[in-house]
This record gives sequence, C-alpha cells and structure tokens, in this order.
Amino acid sequence: MANKWVLVENRLPEELVPVNITWVNNDPPAYYSHIKGKKFVATGIYYDGSWYWYSVTCADLLAEYGNNEPDRMDYAIDVIAWQPLPLPA
Repeated sequence: MANKWVLVENRLPEELVPVNITWVNNDPPAYYSHIKGKKFVATGIYYDGSWYWYSVTCADLLAEYGNNEPDRMDYAIDVIAWQPLPLPA
C-alpha cells in the first residue's frame, strides 16, 4: 500500500527520521527564478523545529551535536507535506 502525504500543518514527522517531502522555493536567486513556487520532491529530516536536506551524515551530526547548519533548509524553502520512506523491497 502506498504511503499517503501528510500536510505539515496537520502533523510533523518524528524527529531524526528521514522522510520524503514536497517543497517549494518561494524566493530563489534570480538565476533560479523559473522554479519559484514549483513543487519538488526530496528527502528531508525534521529536527528541533527545522527541516534539513537528508543524508546519513546530516542525521549523524544532528543526533550527535544537535546542529548541522550546512544542511539546514533556507528560509525560502517551504515544506508542504511529508510521507514515510517506502520499505525496502
């Protein structure tokens, strides 16, 4: 059964658990102006009130130090919805 998207306004994922996210950039640099407001899908991780671009290194740094500024999402990124990652086949 496919996972359903959960709006972030309704519920946030468990902290430090990678999830698929739908996001938009509401204020991209001029050279990326063509993506303004368009929806994209990526993998992210939620921790302590902020969203981060997911990688194993990012998750490890957050778990160990509670911070990872290079992977924190920019103020212009708006995460709209999330869903659990699919189970391995």
